[in-house]
Amino acid sequence: MENLVKEYKKGHKILRIVYDDNPENPRDWDNLGTMVCFHRRYNLGDPHNYREPDDFLFDLLEQTVGDTDKAERFVKKISDSINRELYRSYGAYKKAVDDEIIDIIRKKFIILPLYLLDHSGITISTSPFSCPWDSGQVGWIYVSKDDVCGVYGVKHITPTVKRWAIGVLEAEVEEYDIYLRGEVYGYKLYHIDEAKLEAYLKAAGLERENLSDRELELFLVEEDSCWGFFGDDFRANGLLEYVGREWEGVI
Repeated sequence: MENLVKEYKKGHKILRIVYDDNPENPRDWDNLGTMVCFHRRYNLGDPHNYREPDDFLFDLLEQTVGDTDKAERFVKKISDSINRELYRSYGAYKKAVDDEIIDIIRKKFIILPLYLLDHSGITISTSPFSCPWDSGQVGWIYVSKDDVCGVYGVKHITPTVKRWAIGVLEAEVEEYDIYLRGEVYGYKLYHIDEAKLEAYLKAAGLERENLSDRELELFLVEEDSCWGFFGDDFRANGLLEYVGREWEGVI
């Protein structure tokens, strides 16, 4: 039984929920946000041509303030205004500089940080993880406010619209996290070919209850299958709706 997660039986039917070995990457869908990640070993998020995080932040800063020279002046002003001696490490100082740059970027973009936990598998989130050794910031997900206005059909970003956009970005990250964790499923629905089974039992002089699972497998006929259900709540992810309400109370 390939990648079996759970098996349910009802009458002469058998429903098997299995792992989807070839799920569609949700970053290939029509997403609101763009996910830019940097990692030495993993190819994460959306394709991009930035060599390092500074290049990405400078690009958004440049789009925000209008030209390259002005963006460079902002970076210098911010870097000079933050006292390096107040920070124990260059990394902490650099984060303080980046935070100031992102505050400017937020005038034209909605942007959220992305954190990765790499421990017996990988998981991604917009919130930091509690384990500092195996986790850290890996990038950002963002969308321009102009794009949000276009999608939402408004002229200005109100608090309500902003909350909606942030919610969409967070949902995209959650869906991508499910994909990275391998929690994507499919189902196969079978029925038992009763006529063939009865003929076999009669010829072999066997009782049905004496059949092994392997023997019973010979009489299963696949009648339906579907793939691409994200998450292990089979009601919430739509699997139950696809397989039919006759399985309500069984799953």
